Amino acid sequence: MHFETELKLRLAPQKNAAFRRLMATHAPAPSRKHIVSHYYDTATLELARYNMALSLRRQDGQWVQAIHLDDTAGSGLHQRLTFEAQVASQAIDLANITDEATRRFLLQDKIARALRPLFTTDVQRTKWHLEDENGNELEVVLDHGTIVGDTQTHKINEVKLGLRQGQASALFDLALALGKHFSMMPEPLSKVAQGHLLNQLSHQTSAIQGPITQADRQHAITTGDAGNGLRDATALAGQCSRRTRRP
Repeated sequence: MHFETELKLRLAPQKNAAFRRLMATHAPAPSRKHIVSHYYDTATLELARYNMALSLRRQDGQWVQAIHLDDTAGSGLHQRLTFEAQVASQAIDLANITDEATRRFLLQDKIARALRPLFTTDVQRTKWHLEDENGNELEVVLDHGTIVGDTQTHKINEVKLGLRQGQASALFDLALALGKHFSMMPEPLSKVAQGHLLNQLSHQTSAIQGPITQADRQHAITTGDAGNGLRDATALAGQCSRRTRRP
């Protein structure tokens, strides 16, 4: 189990090379990974209604099952509690979840029997570690890739500023420093929420409108046209918490 605090920002893909060059002057050599994660929920998004996500990903030759309990604090700040465990194969293993309350919730028949893969995230990840002048330990992640839904895909290109040790305010200080070099906007939606949004908009528009545009996405976020279930999934209906916690 570990607790994550991160600030998510959108970056134009054509700025990726310049972003990597800037980071090379301020941090040691980064790590690079190709990460493919498969996300599960019920058809009625029972997990998403509780800001919960269940995923499987391939990592270092092993399958890793993860449970994420999200808390979106606003202004692109995301906080979540994560439980991870290795599983024997590409199949969810609810009995392997260490948190008793979460395991009991997921093992309910109406949920356990209805879980199915809904979408996949496929990203190339570059990660840097650095320490600021106040001793805060931070990580900077550049994710570039796609979310693959039922019938359509959505490109993602985002910078995540993560807190490893220290004060959450350091994330905003770092964002301001990076903002002097690049135009970036806070990303209010997690990849999980974007996956649910992609599927919802696909069902609404595939018959006549073709690919989902950024305008479609933003309209759904700001007006709630994606539906009540999706608003629950993306925590856009009064579920924000303004607390700041140490990891």
